[in-house]
Amino acid sequence: MENYLIIQLKTIDDVKRFVCATKKCLGEVVISSSGSTVNAKSIMGIMSLSFADPLRVDTQGYEDLFTIVRDINKTIVIESFSFVV
Repeated sequence: MENYLIIQLKTIDDVKRFVCATKKCLGEVVISSSGSTVNAKSIMGIMSLSFADPLRVDTQGYEDLFTIVRDINKTIVIESFSFVV
């Protein structure tokens, strides 16, 4: 996937807000930490990840990336990147 965000989820409210945003996405959204990758639309999957380090969120399309950024608290986004071909 070429579109990604680097985020930091610090509270359960951050996780809830993030999952609600990802459920609005049409494409696949995955989140990775320390070599583990899970479905970002699954709160149980996300809770299985380590929150010690920033998390990488990959989307299939830049529209989904913008949906997530628009809907989450901007303070949890550390970095975003999108290739537009």
